[in-house]
Amino acid sequence: MQPYLDQLSQLLQQATAGMNDDQLLRAPEGKWCAAEVLEHLRLTYTGTAKMLEKNRDQAVVEPAPIDDRVSAARKLIFDQGSFFEGLQAPPFATPKTPPDANVRTRIQEDLKRLGVAIDEAEQRRGKDANLGNHFALGPLNGEQWRHFHYEHGRHHAKQLEALKVFAAKA
Repeated sequence: MQPYLDQLSQLLQQATAGMNDDQLLRAPEGKWCAAEVLEHLRLTYTGTAKMLEKNRDQAVVEPAPIDDRVSAARKLIFDQGSFFEGLQAPPFATPKTPPDANVRTRIQEDLKRLGVAIDEAEQRRGKDANLGNHFALGPLNGEQWRHFHYEHGRHHAKQLEALKVFAAKA
């Protein structure tokens, strides 16, 4: 894995360190528990890896257009190192199964799969090539995919830390 994904792996492990399985499943009313937050992240990793694997045999990935909204989102993440606040997860990244504490293991496996998929796509197309289009950020190269997942994970690690505190008090 590359530095962004290595840091993300450590960040997620730290954010849930010390939480037992029961605590992973506790949440304030109407909010996701830590296991659901991890599942949401896992879905984004597997979704990106599947997209990259699907694009494997394409000579070129046609870039999506970049309008003002996409430019602003790219600036927020890649230039400011921040993430969207208060948005609801898209349906494809929303957990659909009951929360499962085993997600801690699966997320690390899927993060490794993502790293391999990005590395392989870069080897085939080159470091600066569009490896695939993100629904809100448009065309991304490998480093941008890593950076996106890092900022997204960092955003949710703050939620995980708050859920750790909540679960310890419950």
